[in-house]
Amino acid sequence: ALFAPLGETVSGRAVAMDGDSLRVDGVEIRLIGIDAPELAQLCERAGEPWRCGREAKARLADSVARRTLTCRVEGRDRYRRRLARCRA
Repeated sequence: ALFAPLGETVSGRAVAMDGDSLRVDGVEIRLIGIDAPELAQLCERAGEPWRCGREAKARLADSVARRTLTCRVEGRDRYRRRLARCRA
């Protein structure tokens, strides 16, 4: 499934790469409809900096932990990453 064509599905265990990207069965997927902070991005909360990018990744990782996902590839972004909608 390394070179999943558009319109195809990719299924398997998922690993969060950042807050809006996963690796499913060896295929890098950018989730459609989610725009999370960049992994190294710092945000501000109550006047203090916090690692919002790392927290976004941790939240996505928790969401997909121990679950099998099925992702339908619907297109590519400007960086040629696969864009997909995924279901557990």
